Amino acid sequence: MIMDKRKGFTLVETMIVVIIVAILGAVAIPILRARIDSAKWSEGRTMAATIATAIRTWAIGTTEVKQNWTPVELTAEKLGFAPGDLSGVYFKTSNFSWSVNNSKPKLIYVIKITKPDGIGSPGTQILNEAGDWSE
Repeated sequence: MIMDKRKGFTLVETMIVVIIVAILGAVAIPILRARIDSAKWSEGRTMAATIATAIRTWAIGTTEVKQNWTPVELTAEKLGFAPGDLSGVYFKTSNFSWSVNNSKPKLIYVIKITKPDGIGSPGTQILNEAGDWSE
């Protein structure tokens, strides 16, 4: 029996493997990037939910709301947050803004999250008093 003394892969075989790996990478990288961005956004959404809880707690405990149903400017300090409480790995206090309006017999608030550098779309996410999210 004569054995073929050639060992290794041919150029065509190597090119096919390289093409397959490139196609898999082109498909997988955007999917993974979206998952990573989604995980980063969850930090911001969790902080926004904490702000919403602080707004509701403030509204229940203050006489300002009960006596005077006019728009109220609430700072992070007035809501009970210490410096650094709204700073995570990706989101900082500057990424959050909120407005509270008590002009109706119902507490109305909107919390807006602006994306920091290094996180993909969307550019903003908004949480309202009903617990609904929008972009």
